[in-house]
Amino acid sequence: MLRYLSYGPRNFTSPAGVIERLNWEFFVILSGVCAPVFPAAPPVPPVPLKSKRLWVFRPRVRYGWRGRGKCVRAAFHFPSVPPELEQALGEDPYLSVDLEEHEARRVADLACSLKQHYEKPHQYSHLASDAALLELSLILLKDFSKNNQIPLHLLDAGRVDRALTWHAIHMEENPTVEAVAAATNVSAGHLRRTFKSVKGKSPHAVFREVQIKRACDLLTTTSDTLDRIGIQCGFQSVTDFIRVFQSSMGTSPNTWRRKITPHGV
Repeated sequence: MLRYLSYGPRNFTSPAGVIERLNWEFFVILSGVCAPVFPAAPPVPPVPLKSKRLWVFRPRVRYGWRGRGKCVRAAFHFPSVPPELEQALGEDPYLSVDLEEHEARRVADLACSLKQHYEKPHQYSHLASDAALLELSLILLKDFSKNNQIPLHLLDAGRVDRALTWHAIHMEENPTVEAVAAATNVSAGHLRRTFKSVKGKSPHAVFREVQIKRACDLLTTTSDTLDRIGIQCGFQSVTDFIRVFQSSMGTSPNTWRRKITPHGV
């Protein structure tokens, strides 16, 4: 989930102080020129001023910024990044790439579209956040040579992610495991084995957890009736929804809602 977003003009004529960031930071210069500045120890080679460049920095790295006059920049903070991006960094404190004009425009569009989710998050904001994180990561990895031999564990994790994404989009339809498998181009048996390998659980059990999580989000952020929430989460009836929720959470949906939002939503 996006933890911080800043987008717009900034004057780096006076260098920004060197500080430690607690999250992964994606930083892009869209116009003007800028470069990161690192403390004297441990030594990091000086970085030339750049425009239309995207950086990503590890958490706990200390750095600041210097520039020449005004620039337009965007900064995105996330608690984690895809393992492929982390592996690409190796032991380095940061990774960066030059942007084509269309890539710079796309990153600016991402910053604009995420602003509403950052300022007024709702139950689907995490999907926009996750999509932006993946897109920024892919841009940073564009220059890395592509290895056709994808490790099996990454292949399985990708299949599980695709299945969960498809299920989330079609949750109201209460899709079967067979339907999810068909949509992700694998057999139901293979999908069950993959979920067991990656998640340690059956697809049905994981889908149930996702349904309950969405129900909790809706109970917290909306005043929808239990009937409406049950439908949105793919339950056949409000009775079925209440039964499964109580079994999972140890209390009824209404009781849970009152405890979490005592003053209503």
